[in-house]
Amino acid sequence: MSSRISNDISMLQDTFMTTLAEMIRQLITILGGVALLFFYSVELTLVMLISIPVMMVAAFSSDASLERFQEDQAELAVVR
Repeated sequence: MSSRISNDISMLQDTFMTTLAEMIRQLITILGGVALLFFYSVELTLVMLISIPVMMVAAFSSDASLERFQEDQAELAVVR
């Protein structure tokens, strides 16, 4: 039993370390990219950074409406 727990803990530790390293690498890539964009054009960078939340809101709202549509279609399929 202790061997199994030890193995599970080792697997979790490896997963967290890999995930953490990947997250740090992605963060550095994003920050470096934004810094490079600011270097080339401040105005375009600001437009891009402002458009990201707008796109996220549009994606989440369309996802919610699509889920409602799918639920309605599932209810209609059960009724028939």
